[in-house]
Amino acid sequence: MEQTGRGWLVTLLAARAVAGPEAERLANGYLGWITVIGSLPMLFGAFLGGLAADRFPKRRLIAIAHSAQMVLSLGMAALVYLGYASIWNVLAFSLLVGITSVIDVPARQAFVSELVGKENLAGAIGLNASLFNGSRMIGPALAGILIGAIGSKDDRAVAVCFALNGLSYLTLFIALFLMRGDFSARSTGKEPPGKQLREAAAYLRSDTPVRTLLLLLAGFSLFTIGDWILL
Repeated sequence: MEQTGRGWLVTLLAARAVAGPEAERLANGYLGWITVIGSLPMLFGAFLGGLAADRFPKRRLIAIAHSAQMVLSLGMAALVYLGYASIWNVLAFSLLVGITSVIDVPARQAFVSELVGKENLAGAIGLNASLFNGSRMIGPALAGILIGAIGSKDDRAVAVCFALNGLSYLTLFIALFLMRGDFSARSTGKEPPGKQLREAAAYLRSDTPVRTLLLLLAGFSLFTIGDWILL
């Protein structure tokens, strides 16, 4: 919902800046830059998130990252509702969310194996993928209905999309609070980060299937993950 609302906000801001077909070209250009800026932190900093997930409790990292994302979403909702939203706000928002994802994504993905164990890992990954892709179908549809009901030219509709996303993090915090178990860091973190990166690189060079899967994932992330721009 938030991604759809963000794209529609950019479209509205571009239409107010220029008129006619130029507005559409301007909006498409801004949306492209927003996607690039939001993806750069993960592209260049994912290994930092992995190092953090090895050294600190993953549940705590997830809570910290999602607390920051909740504040960002609610803050953006307030800016839009009060009429202070601009393209630069959206660009900064995307960059900051990308930075929080550097911590969130590696910790969250590694946390799954701690929750279910290796024997149930395949099922957990499949369930997670189903939920992720289901939200990609349901969320934009709900955002479209909401924007249409409130008013397609009314910024308050976009503000509600941001606000609902921010409030949705409360369910995550409740889930994390209710979890029971030993979620302490699995690694002592005594090895230097450079040594760990060299070991990871050596492992990738020696394991062709893993290296191939990573290359496929990188290609998918770079060239198809931004399909929400077309909504």
